[in-house]
Amino acid sequence: MKFFLIPLSIVVLCSCASTSIPEATNTEMDSDIKRYLNYKNQKAYAVAVEKDGAWVSGYGYGYPNQELANKRALLECELQKQSRNISADCFVLYEDGRRKDGI
Repeated sequence: MKFFLIPLSIVVLCSCASTSIPEATNTEMDSDIKRYLNYKNQKAYAVAVEKDGAWVSGYGYGYPNQELANKRALLECELQKQSRNISADCFVLYEDGRRKDGI
């Protein structure tokens, strides 16, 4: 059992690290996030951030529910990833103007 917990702990720690945003990158995102915050309700902001700090974002706003806004933000992020050669995963950072807990 002990040998199972060590690899599991490593996987959990690595997966948590993959959604952290480097401080320098976070400050560069501030104007992009401020623009997003001005959109109407039912909005989402998704990002993909490389370890070197390169990033892309996508917005979804004005949708009838949060799920659709999230899907649109992730789609826009994916499109930006392709055009900029970013391999990091997209994830929703903000939902309806509030930063998601733990990210």
